[in-house]
Amino acid sequence: MHYYLVAIVSKNTHPLTYQSQEAINKLSFVQVLLRQKINLGLVIQELEKPDFDCENIIIDKSLGFLPEVYFDIAKFIASYYHCEISISLKLFKTGFQASEAPAKLDLDNDIILTKQQNQALEFCQQQFCSLLFADTGSGKTEIYIKAMQATLAQGKNILFLVPEIALTPQLIKRLEQYFKPYLVLWHHKITSKNKTLALEKIYNGEARIIAGTMSALFLPLQHLGLIIIDEEHDDSFKSSQQPSYHTRDIAIYMAKKLAAKIILGSATPALSSFYKFPYFRLKGNYFGSQNNYEFVASFALEYYKNILEQNFKAKHQAIVFLPTRANYKILFCAELFFLNSDNFLA
Repeated sequence: MHYYLVAIVSKNTHPLTYQSQEAINKLSFVQVLLRQKINLGLVIQELEKPDFDCENIIIDKSLGFLPEVYFDIAKFIASYYHCEISISLKLFKTGFQASEAPAKLDLDNDIILTKQQNQALEFCQQQFCSLLFADTGSGKTEIYIKAMQATLAQGKNILFLVPEIALTPQLIKRLEQYFKPYLVLWHHKITSKNKTLALEKIYNGEARIIAGTMSALFLPLQHLGLIIIDEEHDDSFKSSQQPSYHTRDIAIYMAKKLAAKIILGSATPALSSFYKFPYFRLKGNYFGSQNNYEFVASFALEYYKNILEQNFKAKHQAIVFLPTRANYKILFCAELFFLNSDNFLA
């Protein structure tokens, strides 16, 4: 008889001792009985025979295992965020299987980067963790796509994380345009059927890129070479449930453990990221992705300027509502080119 210490996934309890007639590899997922219910468990280590009776382990080889490096990450989460290892383990999807290194993919695309964008790409490729401090419309997505292309050419896989609100049809369309056969999506709005299909593609190695929200970080994608976190400042990357982790921080730790690169992107980066990591400042508009953005913005500005001028000439007041830009919660007008301090209250 063999005896094992088993962490019972999702149960807020210390690991418990179970027995098995068969030898079980460390870090195998199994099923165990607790309070008359079958629960998922992870074999942590083998023990000497205890002086008390134990329940039997139900072995199910289809559940797969958890690689040692991911178990180290789970232990870090439990230690750093003060929870049981069984709670941190609930973040990880089962189904890891031994797999060969994926093939190298040479995917050409029609994106032409500007000189500044090429500098930004080279900068990100030279750093373990880099902050792409990029204005809205400056071509950040194009740099991501080029970095992803280079990673696939090295025979590595990619994780692309965005806040829930940022997983827009436009972004999905851009990624599918270049990587559709190798791309799977993961977020709370996709159906159970599509999640099952996505996991099958991950298990069989067909998926090379996962684009999703914070839970996608813990999918069983192996041979990871690049993690991209777009809008890294966004508060939706923080978990409101135990363990109360921050996706960005865990992703950085994971990238270090897996020897992968990580790119943090934002037009308004978190202050901690700005001071902790090397950054590249990308300014201006990238016309290849913005089309007639500058013309439209210029036309709109002139239109609103004329309306406000007419309004003030009629001695009426005006309220201008402006959207906040992430961490920029207060907006100041740098140059009041058609208003004066007597008319304008900021």
